[in-house]
Order: sequence, then C-alpha cells, then structure tokens
Amino acid sequence: MLEHADAATRLPARDLTRARTFYREKLGLETVDERPGGLLYRCGRSDFALFESSGSSRGEFTQMGWAVGDLRATVDALRARGVVFEEVDLPGLKTVDGIARIAGNYRSKGGVGELGAWFRDSEGNMLGIGQPLGDTTPVVRRLFAAFARDDRAAFEALLHDEFTFSSPDDPQLDKAGYFRRCWPGAKLVRSIRIERLTEDGDEVFVKYAAEFAGRPPFRNVEQIRIEDGRVKRIEVYYGVARAEAPDADRS
Repeated sequence: MLEHADAATRLPARDLTRARTFYREKLGLETVDERPGGLLYRCGRSDFALFESSGSSRGEFTQMGWAVGDLRATVDALRARGVVFEEVDLPGLKTVDGIARIAGNYRSKGGVGELGAWFRDSEGNMLGIGQPLGDTTPVVRRLFAAFARDDRAAFEALLHDEFTFSSPDDPQLDKAGYFRRCWPGAKLVRSIRIERLTEDGDEVFVKYAAEFAGRPPFRNVEQIRIEDGRVKRIEVYYGVARAEAPDADRS
C-alpha cells in the first residue's frame, strides 16, 4: 500500500502570488507545474506544493525540510538573498548565528549528529535545513580539490571563522596569515593525490602525494579538524621526498 507510494509535502498559502515571489527571489525556486489554487515545486527527487488557503500557518514546528551537504554555505547564500533565520534558545537546542548542533541522527544518515537551521516563508510556514554529521571526508576532498585548482573562493568558503594552520615552517597561522604565507603555493600545483583518508569523529587524517613546480615530489600527512561542517584547524606533518620513500616505486 503506502510503503510503495511517494510522500509529498503540502504547505498552505494565503497569497499564492506573494508566496511565488518569495520562493523565486529568496530561495531561487521556480514552479514545475501549477493549477488554480496550487503551485508545484521540485527539489532533487521530491515534490512539494503550495495550496491556496483561507487559514494561516502558526509556524510553531518544522513543516518541511531540506538536507544539504554544507549548511553554513547554504545559510550564507540564502541570507544574501534576504532570508531571515530563526534564533532558538531552548533546553537541548540552541542556535549560534542561526545554526544549531543536534546530537544523534538516523543510522542511515550517519548516526552521529546534525546541523540545523530554520526560517519562515512569506506565509508563516516553518521550514528547516539540515546537514547530517558523521562523514567529514567530503569537506576535506573539496578543500584539496579547491587548492589544486587555485580556487581561493571555494577554498575559503570551507574554512571556519576561527581557522588556524600549523606546519613546521609556519606555526599557528590565522586565516589571513595562511593566505599570505601558504596560498601562493596553489599556483605551483602540478598534482595532488590523496592516498589515504582516516576519519575519527571531527578529526580527519590525510596522507597525500603532491608535485609542485620547482621542487621534488613529496608526501605529507595533515590532521584536519572539522567543526560545524567547516575546517577549523589544519596541522601539517612533513614527509620525505617521494623519490626517497621506501614505497616510492609503488605510488
């Protein structure tokens, strides 16, 4: 019966014209279909609809939500479009700059925790956005990829506001110091290949092989701390030149 049917969300709207404008201008969503008294939207593989209603939503609980891979980036992007996020301060649930860290999650979604943020649409419906916590390795892979292609904007978007970087040559740099001292190396990258990723809670250990213009190939290990979906700390441990490494012929 229903276990094989698709589930869909229906949200009330007192003014469909106003609601259409909100979803287009604030959320970047366009209708995929419409009928008298209704607007249909599609996000990913799911549909939701707004229906014309004489009543109004009290917005006291989450009525619909999205799951994203980078909640901070999503919140920042939506704020830039004028979305106002709720601030919550309840026992066991408190937002900081619009984002709450929630303990526990469904096993199928990682089972560790979740980041959450909430906002109301033009009709008063409470909408939520969540980011499952557990697998931090995609953030690290995106960080390495951004460095390898010299994409500072994408790299910086992955950094925590309190980001620090340490290596034997550059102990305890803040974000500005990192970009001043280390980022010029991104222009010299010929290749970076991640050889091993090991996750331990909010910590990720990365072993990688790299080739930069003007220097011998080398291997390093980095210990990376992830907090609220962004990189808060990087500690670099230098390896040896790959030509000197015992397993260099197998790399």
